[in-house]
Amino acid sequence: MHYAHYALWQDEMHQLLDLDDPRPILIWGNHEVGKSTILRKVLQEKQWNNGVLHIKLMQNNDLAKDALRSRLAVLHEEEMMRGLRDAKQEMGRQPIIILEVPRGVFNPDVMSSVSAFAKSWGFDDTVAKVVVMVSSAVSAMAFDADGRERRFFVPPLTSEELSQKEAIMKSFSSCGNCSVTFNHFSAFCWCYFWHGLGCLQMDVSLSG
Repeated sequence: MHYAHYALWQDEMHQLLDLDDPRPILIWGNHEVGKSTILRKVLQEKQWNNGVLHIKLMQNNDLAKDALRSRLAVLHEEEMMRGLRDAKQEMGRQPIIILEVPRGVFNPDVMSSVSAFAKSWGFDDTVAKVVVMVSSAVSAMAFDADGRERRFFVPPLTSEELSQKEAIMKSFSSCGNCSVTFNHFSAFCWCYFWHGLGCLQMDVSLSG
């Protein structure tokens, strides 16, 4: 089964997500292949449950800094910088910023803003660990933090795995251990992971 492969990718991601390494991380792969599932599992394993901002740039006019400013409810860049540094001091580690660009976003300005943010805020100033997640090869190729980034590719489903996915989605409409309704495969994979440890009743509305 496809989700059995996640353990291998999860081990790789566990090593890749190193807060002592300032290089931004790019995670890319097809829509609903399991990118968010793997990332959240690793964050939970590392007990990094707090200080994680997951920002989705859903529109073609969304820019990284503007989206972060809106999320933090501040007006100026200095306030954002100060807030992240305060969070770093309070937690004893860097906050983690996940910038997600869905497949429907094609404006090159969006990826340019993400690249600049990852390089400046993640690598140069190291106020946060920056993780970028995209669902298209075009966006992956457009991301460039001056070559400082580390890349992680989640392979697409094979034809056999696609058939298995369809069978799973026909057989299961909701989770027997919690109240989750499976509206896409990532939700199923999320429950599959967590119920080995007991359902945490966490949000599984994942896009990746």
